[in-house]
Amino acid sequence: MEAALAAEPPGAFDPELAARVDAWLAGVIERAAPLSFSEIRRGVQALSQRYVARREPSDALGSSAKRAAFASYFAGLHLATAHGAVRALPSAALAGVTRIVDLGAGSGAVGAGVALALAPEAPPILALDRSGFALAEARRTYRAFGLQGETQRTQLPAGMARLARGDLAVAGWFLNECDDAARERLLAALERGLDAGARVLVLEPLAGRAVPWWDEVAARFAARGLDSGSVRWRMQRPAWIAEMDKAARLDHRELGARIVFGRAPS
Repeated sequence: MEAALAAEPPGAFDPELAARVDAWLAGVIERAAPLSFSEIRRGVQALSQRYVARREPSDALGSSAKRAAFASYFAGLHLATAHGAVRALPSAALAGVTRIVDLGAGSGAVGAGVALALAPEAPPILALDRSGFALAEARRTYRAFGLQGETQRTQLPAGMARLARGDLAVAGWFLNECDDAARERLLAALERGLDAGARVLVLEPLAGRAVPWWDEVAARFAARGLDSGSVRWRMQRPAWIAEMDKAARLDHRELGARIVFGRAPS
């Protein structure tokens, strides 16, 4: 995909957006009270270990500390990465997007990051997720950034929205949460969306062991005319992310993602 990228993403949010990101994260942390910083840090470490060990997703948000870590630290990273990745795509390739369909939306961070990258013409977002907690966070995320968003609690891929021309279906760090059968059904649904004229954006971790199926999926979409590859850049982190990185012995000064993007030739 490197040849299809417009530019390296900016290394920082613009000052206005940076202030809004800081305020959004501060709101999440305030709602997490009376949890202490150390308790949230342990939640960050537990979730980070879960991702590394590839444990089943059912245990992901089983404590208040993990939920706070998910809605603040990981949401902040996903918003920043999605925003930067979209900023690196050719602007012409994104013209005419009228709706973002965020699959496995979680806290809404990925859909928000994509929408903010398309500002000032940020399209409305439809967030699909099975977690009521996550969707409540998504609604707060959209309000924090002044975005128009609708949430729908559903089990994917069975509850997949019907895609049409003008839609951008976003799967941000979601395909790696699916088992093989569910991922196959979701990919088939995305292919039907491409046939209807929708666009697809898939974001996944750079680490190959997290996505052993990536080459096969990238080839499958390439056969339909989509680009795939990766992007990475040095990022000026929000203060909360930088502080938590230090405490949890993590390092996100560099962000990046594997990407599949595009639509089928008309």
